[in-house]
Amino acid sequence: MHTAIAVVLASALALSLAACGGGAGTPTSPTSTATGAPTAAPTPTPTPSPAACASVGGFSMSATVDGAAWCGSATQRATYIASNGWLQVGASGAYSTGGIDIVFMLKTGGRPGTYTVSDRDAELAALVTQKLTPAGSQTTWAVNYYPDVLGGRPGGTGTVTITAISATGAAGSFTLSALPYEGAPEGTKSITNGVFSVTF
Repeated sequence: MHTAIAVVLASALALSLAACGGGAGTPTSPTSTATGAPTAAPTPTPTPSPAACASVGGFSMSATVDGAAWCGSATQRATYIASNGWLQVGASGAYSTGGIDIVFMLKTGGRPGTYTVSDRDAELAALVTQKLTPAGSQTTWAVNYYPDVLGGRPGGTGTVTITAISATGAAGSFTLSALPYEGAPEGTKSITNGVFSVTF
């Protein structure tokens, strides 16, 4: 089964990545001219949230990647094998100066629930691939790759919560903390606030 996971996840490296920001200044808070009057407190900086992702053909996937919003708007993939409960969800989206692919797979047992890397029956695994443009170089981080695949560097953490699943679709949330693989620098790639809703 480990070989099957490796093959399916390795195929995710072939996902094409789309390259795509703007910002606006924060108005200055008015201050009082009255002697001894307090100055208005500055407006706090909002925490980044996942990009707004419109559902395309019944597929939507978004997350926060290292603190920046990400939307899986291209090369969308959702596969479910009802006979054994295997679910794979992945997509590409613009990020920084290039793009990010996120793909995860796990054995759901065909029912809602929360699955983690430590749940060996689920065999949760994932790949996060970043591609820079226009040069085309890419780096990859992995979660729960086995030693025979990763050359002795399995690990990372991840949680996928399935809120609904059937023969026609699935929905839920995910978080990943992936370790370096295929040219990635040391350190983890943090995926938080992940949500998905897909049809098969």
